[in-house]
Amino acid sequence: MSGLIARENRDRLCDQFESDWEENHDLRIETFLRGIPNGGGSETVAELILLEIDLLYAQGRPLEQRNYKARFPDQISAIETGFK
Repeated sequence: MSGLIARENRDRLCDQFESDWEENHDLRIETFLRGIPNGGGSETVAELILLEIDLLYAQGRPLEQRNYKARFPDQISAIETGFK
């Protein structure tokens, strides 16, 4: 898959997650990705983590880095970026 197509797919998935999240504020990334082949790939997961952090922060909901690290142990770098 070309870089542009991969980027467009990630953007589409992030847009869909945000739209679904607006309807269900308890939507979890893991649930959203269940029907996506390969879970959307690691770059998509990283972007969804950043998006979820932004959405929760905007609502003033509590965020804990350790919870994200437990949920996504392969995404430590993205998590640490999201909490800066």
